[in-house]
Amino acid sequence: MPVTAWSAPAMPMNSGALTPALTAVLQDITPVETLILPGQLNIGTRVRLFANGEYTATSSTPTVTLGFYMNQAGTAIGTTPANLMVTSANAAGASATAWPWRLQWYGRVLTVTQADASASASMYGQGDAWWPTSLTAWTNTFYPATAAARTISQTATGLSTATAQKVMVGLTLSTTTGVTSFTCQEFTCELLG
Repeated sequence: MPVTAWSAPAMPMNSGALTPALTAVLQDITPVETLILPGQLNIGTRVRLFANGEYTATSSTPTVTLGFYMNQAGTAIGTTPANLMVTSANAAGASATAWPWRLQWYGRVLTVTQADASASASMYGQGDAWWPTSLTAWTNTFYPATAAARTISQTATGLSTATAQKVMVGLTLSTTTGVTSFTCQEFTCELLG
């Protein structure tokens, strides 16, 4: 029997950008809250994540780490999230003005959370990051760096298919010195299956 695969974004779609107050801790820079509701993730569901933006810096001192995170709605990004993809630390450009960056990650659900706690959810995925070396040149790196890290397991609050999950773009700066702005222009979370 033929199977029809459907594609739909996890609503709402963002129509604006977010430039947060800069701190040297993991912070959510997602332009709009993006939730995956219980029952939307099933075994085999594909998840596609895409984000892009730009930053301005006056020093190469700070390093920038970006990533995609999933955590229970209402729980802070840094409290036991499921780390779907986290980049290595990238040096900021010493004289970067509106230098663009981009992340993408593709995954699929392997297992779902069981009500009796007999099984936890897991996903398998990989992606890549485009980090600027100038306004018009980039380096492209695949993540995660190891095969074992491609399987993401449910944490205490992240990746539970039994609760509403917030999907986020996260930013960690080693220091805020020299970074004058960091903006996420777009974040798309697409479910297929």
